[in-house]
Amino acid sequence: MRENNDNNEGSGFLTFEDLNANNVAITRDMSKFDTLVLVAHVAYIKLEKEKKLQRLIKEKSLKRVADFPGKEKGFSTDFKRQRNFEGAHQKKEREGEGERETKTESKKRKITKKNSQPELPQRFKKKIIKMKGSDRKLLIEKRITKTDAGDGNSRFSMPKNQILCEFLNEDERDEIKKKLEVKIIEPCLDVSDMILKQWDYPKQNGNTTSSYVFRTHWNSLKKKNGLHQEDLIQVWSFRVENRLHFALVKVERGATKKGEEDEEYSPGSCISQYEDEDDKD
Repeated sequence: MRENNDNNEGSGFLTFEDLNANNVAITRDMSKFDTLVLVAHVAYIKLEKEKKLQRLIKEKSLKRVADFPGKEKGFSTDFKRQRNFEGAHQKKEREGEGERETKTESKKRKITKKNSQPELPQRFKKKIIKMKGSDRKLLIEKRITKTDAGDGNSRFSMPKNQILCEFLNEDERDEIKKKLEVKIIEPCLDVSDMILKQWDYPKQNGNTTSSYVFRTHWNSLKKKNGLHQEDLIQVWSFRVENRLHFALVKVERGATKKGEEDEEYSPGSCISQYEDEDDKD
């Protein structure tokens, strides 16, 4: 490190003025490593600025040479070809930077869209208001898996690491490890009883993964509402007099197998009727 003077300007030495220009202050209580990191960072910034300055000087010099009548004065046209090559290269770099910015903006839009809060269908809002419910929360949006759809399992699983927000109080966190009796609004708006449990699965690395699971009456609810594998489902929580309730919303049908039809979408069925009401609202 050298004191700034006229002889150091434009040289590769780092001065205290360089540190001040980059708002870097080195104090006595800093370790040697931290000091070295700061000095290296400022040196890198200074080097980049000097490179940029040299490029600008070179471009201006080439422009002045290209403006001369080369053929008449006997000047070589190599400078002009070099300038055209460098200009094309810089244009390609700018296009690459623009493409990266476009991808970044597109990614931000996707994240924003993903994080936007979905609206609870109007028919469910009316049902919850009628039940004097409050504190609505979207817990998860997922496709019904093969295991969820299988009759032999009789359960609907919600991986804990996919739950969007906390919905249990302190007593419920203890109770759910055994069983928690809750009410659930079905897609057809009937209210039924359901058992909610927390299942913990040990991993080979010694860690544990957990899921919240609807059990006991899941098979009857699934058949009654015509739920199938790959259907997109939302699970909402709400409270009635501080008691935990849930609402199960069918967002969209999954890919129907060839030759099969979903019974719940036949004319006059309860779900198609409620969806018509949502369209009117």
